Amino acid sequence: MLLLCNNYLQKNVSKVVLNQTQILYMKHTFTPIDLVNFLYQELSSIEKIEISEAIQMDWSLQEAYEELSAAKAQLPAVKFSPSKKSIQAILEYSAKSEVNTI
Repeated sequence: MLLLCNNYLQKNVSKVVLNQTQILYMKHTFTPIDLVNFLYQELSSIEKIEISEAIQMDWSLQEAYEELSAAKAQLPAVKFSPSKKSIQAILEYSAKSEVNTI
């Protein structure tokens, strides 16, 4: 799925920022990894804003995001938990390596 989205994401997304009388152009290239991080909310606040604005402005980026979002929705909800034996082994190791304090 990520390889299919790569075609959409290789485009540069331009953002115009007005700074008093100057116009500054900031150029960003978003990768599939950027979109996955955005999807799982693993970005800084600034990165979230940049990608969110880019998704709203670029239909192909929006399409790629929607495809990833749909793929995520189809993933099974899996919860991992260690076995009782693993937990016991960790507790025993922890008890053995306990440090005495004065």
